[in-house]
Amino acid sequence: MKFSNKLIKAKFIKRYKRFFSDHILEDGKLVTAHCPITGAMTGVAKEGITSWLSPSNNPKRKLKWTWELTQETNTIVGVNTHSPNKIIQE
Repeated sequence: MKFSNKLIKAKFIKRYKRFFSDHILEDGKLVTAHCPITGAMTGVAKEGITSWLSPSNNPKRKLKWTWELTQETNTIVGVNTHSPNKIIQE
């Protein structure tokens, strides 16, 4: 799927308060991203797993980042619940 912004690779650290997740970018910077899924995310929110984040330039947003995908070995799971319809359309 083509995302509006280039996805940035990171390592997932933790998720908290339903909508917040911490990730470490490849340059070592710790960022907090919006987590679109409010459910348990059992199996896809493991510490150290590869995550893919999209940046936002919208100054009105509380968080600059959105958690889009998670990846374990060759399996990629969509985290952003707004993406499935776009993926199917493509």
